[in-house]
Amino acid sequence: MTKDNHGKKPATPREAAGRSAGGGGEPLVVVKENQFAHAAVSRLARAQAGDPVGLVYLYGPSGVGKSHFVRHFVREARRQTPRLRLVTATTSEFVANLSVAFSRDGQAEFEEEHSAVDLLVLEDLAAIQGRPAAQRMLVVILDDLKRSGGRVIVTCTSLPGQLKSVIPRLVSRLRGGLCVPLELLDETSRHTFAKHLAASRQIPLSSQAAEVLARKGPATPREILAALVNLDLGSRHNERNSDASLVEAQLNAGKAPQDRSLPRIAKAVAEFYRVPLGQLRSAARLKRTVLARQVAMLLARELSGQSAAAIARFFGRKNHTTVVHACRRTRTLLAADPSLARDVDRLRRALRRA
Repeated sequence: MTKDNHGKKPATPREAAGRSAGGGGEPLVVVKENQFAHAAVSRLARAQAGDPVGLVYLYGPSGVGKSHFVRHFVREARRQTPRLRLVTATTSEFVANLSVAFSRDGQAEFEEEHSAVDLLVLEDLAAIQGRPAAQRMLVVILDDLKRSGGRVIVTCTSLPGQLKSVIPRLVSRLRGGLCVPLELLDETSRHTFAKHLAASRQIPLSSQAAEVLARKGPATPREILAALVNLDLGSRHNERNSDASLVEAQLNAGKAPQDRSLPRIAKAVAEFYRVPLGQLRSAARLKRTVLARQVAMLLARELSGQSAAAIARFFGRKNHTTVVHACRRTRTLLAADPSLARDVDRLRRALRRA
């Protein structure tokens, strides 16, 4: 735990890393998919005593920028409160350190170290699944922080209710915070990120190349950065500029396997929901067909590597915004319906195994 008052304990290496992350770093790129998260994190950083928002729970697929938001949160909070008391850890570290504390009969000290702070940052909460002792301790710590006016930011790949083998009390505490999704980027936002990341890392990227990367490239900031790095390496190796044709070649080299192609995903969803495959690509508005189509679009966005525009064309739609809306709508349904969430997760895992 970081202690800034005189006579207190020095920071651990992990906490020192948190200070370093909070002292600088790349600014956030705010687009429509992360506007809500940006507003929530900024409010939490500025929170005063009595503010009803004391916990922000960021969730979304890997690579959408949850850790980057955490670093932004730490920077903003330190700017607001220079003498900030902070603990930041991954959930795996939290669980491992608690195990050591139990072996030394130091549970009370562990609780105190995590409760007597202004901010607690806990990343990758999925690691707490199936760990009842750690879950119970986290409930106690969250309750302590709520009483003392402490603030908490948690990251995870799924909503609290979708976690497996987690005690209801912890789910309740997490749901009591502000649960904020970080979504996959649409074409316009991918273009914004590609231009920003290329400029910040001095990677030459023409306007045409940026457009191709946005239209056909990956949907998360992490994957966009990886594509840009590969593009830069390819341009240096071939002694040519990062033009649109080189982007096309790089993306074609990394295309998803055929078993995760759009036809394969659509077929799997159609079979699961027992609807004719042709209906998914038609204008049919039967309730079951609409749900299956929206699930198929979401899984296609996550797994196929295809752009929203390409997915829209495959499903017989004229505009990529149809896919964006379907993904958002389906995520809303998943958050409210655990049974649907289990079905979609089962489909997702089956397609990944294939």
